[in-house]
Amino acid sequence: MPTYTSSNCKDTIKELVKINMRVHVQATRHMVFRILDSLLTRYRSILQELGPEFIKGYISLAEGEKDPRNLLIAFALDRVLLLEFDVKDFAEQFYDITFCYFPITFKAPVNDPYGVTGPDLVSALKQCLCASPILGPLGMPLFVEKLNAGTPPTKIDTLDTIAACLPVYGKAVCETFGEQLWTSLKVEIFQPVDSGVQAQAVNVTKILVQTCSTSEETGELEEITSRILRTTIEILKEIDKGRSQSALKVLVALIGSSMNVAEQKAQEENDEKARAELCIHFLTKVEILVESLVKVSSDGTPSQMDRSIAYSHALLRTISVVLDKKREKDHVDIPKYIERFVPRLYFLFFNNALGFQEGRPDLGETILVTDIAEIISTVVGCLDRERQESWINTAFEAYFRGKPGLIAFSHTSVPDTNVFSPIETSQTIGENLMPLFTSAVVALRSETSIPHHSLRKLLNQLALAAFTCENPRKKFALTGAVASILNKHAEECPEFIEADMEKFWSDNVKDSTLPVMKRNEALMIWSAVCQALVARNHPKAFPMVKKILGLFDDATISQHAARCFGQIPNLEGSTISKKNHAIIRLLYVQKLLNTIGPEIKANYTPAIASAKSDAYLTAVSTLTPSIPKGTYTQTIDAFIPLLLRGLELQDLALRANVIDSFVTIVTKNEKGANEVIATHLGTLIGAMLKNIRTEEGMPLTVRLKVCALRFLTGVAGMMNQEDIQPFKSRVLRELQVVLDDRSKAVRHEAVAAR
Repeated sequence: MPTYTSSNCKDTIKELVKINMRVHVQATRHMVFRILDSLLTRYRSILQELGPEFIKGYISLAEGEKDPRNLLIAFALDRVLLLEFDVKDFAEQFYDITFCYFPITFKAPVNDPYGVTGPDLVSALKQCLCASPILGPLGMPLFVEKLNAGTPPTKIDTLDTIAACLPVYGKAVCETFGEQLWTSLKVEIFQPVDSGVQAQAVNVTKILVQTCSTSEETGELEEITSRILRTTIEILKEIDKGRSQSALKVLVALIGSSMNVAEQKAQEENDEKARAELCIHFLTKVEILVESLVKVSSDGTPSQMDRSIAYSHALLRTISVVLDKKREKDHVDIPKYIERFVPRLYFLFFNNALGFQEGRPDLGETILVTDIAEIISTVVGCLDRERQESWINTAFEAYFRGKPGLIAFSHTSVPDTNVFSPIETSQTIGENLMPLFTSAVVALRSETSIPHHSLRKLLNQLALAAFTCENPRKKFALTGAVASILNKHAEECPEFIEADMEKFWSDNVKDSTLPVMKRNEALMIWSAVCQALVARNHPKAFPMVKKILGLFDDATISQHAARCFGQIPNLEGSTISKKNHAIIRLLYVQKLLNTIGPEIKANYTPAIASAKSDAYLTAVSTLTPSIPKGTYTQTIDAFIPLLLRGLELQDLALRANVIDSFVTIVTKNEKGANEVIATHLGTLIGAMLKNIRTEEGMPLTVRLKVCALRFLTGVAGMMNQEDIQPFKSRVLRELQVVLDDRSKAVRHEAVAAR
């Protein structure tokens, strides 16, 4: 309406507000709402100028409307007015024309031609009710009333709406009505009659705590939060396992909300000390909860214990994440948890492993050990050299001399015992807790002294224990400890590298008379030692790595050797990391590749069917993701002939590994890689198309198809259009067939590639 002016708009509104909506039929009222919607969309600033005159007129039009079609428009108009107009003097009137519809129970008639559904109205009203804080003081009493007296569907609707409204209504409203709301919520949580209602009530509790915590103070917990926490912990101590499980849900929600609030405040707070105190505040509360959570596992059904372990895992992961965030920001308070927090964690597990508290499940067999180990590693890693030496001395006393009470204590200490010596291969008691020891060892600084009279003897003892033990968790932990110690103290134990490891190789890896499984286990230890030395560019590392290449002729162990070899430069997930103060030299991967690259090219033979050739292909495909940017083009160019041969392998798993290497090349999109791919583009695209379409007598795995399709997707984004244009029609034709593949994953990748 180009000729429609602001004056016309004002005149229209003045005439509209004179209409008596109650005497008109639905169609007329609907037209009025549509006109208002159009004017509000196009001439909002003009209506804002009218101020109270327009607001009063609108309220008179909206009062008493009952038709669902009209209400959908009215709720949208209400939301806009609450958000963008000055309506603080009309809080009661807006409460009257919105909350009178809550909760909505409308059900559309069968074959309704208008298409307005109950969920549509519920969603529109919820968006309206959470539009402005001015509705909070009037709306919260109604919410509590509906929560106390409603049916399960009504309660779910009420809780869902409260969850949306609380952050908008703000802290003041939450503090005013928090007591009433929590009284209703705890009934639904601790005496549930409907699991859906309970889940929503827990969620509202979490949001209530978050909203109450949004203030400038970082000291004590808000009153309502403290009350919720006290009530929940008291219920945890009860015999009633059902209520305890419900309490666990609340605790996990509280810890999650505390972390969210901590992160939000930490971003807003400029004072470093205040940010540190903020995280301490939440971690202090966590200390109270850890023992209570694990306690719930003492009896009950397996499913109850599984849930308890799951909740404990969530809690411990939260602690670990918060500590990692604090460490990233160089908070200086983390070391104090070595006295305040870590001993309590040891106590929980040592008490359990040594049988001083009967009736509990073996916590050492759960994921909680990994969670605790990560926390211990973070805390120990933040200690200075002097405090690390003090702590590691007590840890060695505990694990080597049967004095666990030195590091494991709470309200009491774990007593000394000669049955606790988990490093000894003859001891099984407490061997699942080996990660709690090695996590402290690997976190030590390179300048921190190891409390043993001979590093050579210690490394031999740990390596032997890792090789001979049957417990996978213990084996992995000890192997990581050997690698970490050697990485930081290689110059102190040359005999171990030159003599002891040489004997270890001859006796346990090279000896073909040993069982394949034991040789594989020995090779894992050998490759971990190689990785530790390669990372620091130790001169003995490269001859040791080349020994692994010599195993590629042995068909019984060649594939495992190839995977171990390919993983050596990849430090992800290993104990050799900056977080653990490992010595990692610049360009260590480049130096390794410069050394072994020619060796691979010289020893590789084109005999595709041989075990040696397959091993080289596996090694190169495993190695490819670790190639650094600086030498990517040069290295890949050298490996391309090997990888191209791998596209014809009969072993589908190996072929998928080779294709995955090409996927890595195209997705990394490093400078110069496109020239390498362009040289072989026709061959590569042809090979990939063969690996996406299943033909009779040639079954293909889902992983193989997915890798091939990902390459096609990556190469399309990497190459210039003129390079891929000659292949476009053929590729699209083949992809059309793959779109009907039986596998959803394959179809998904085909859509992306197309």
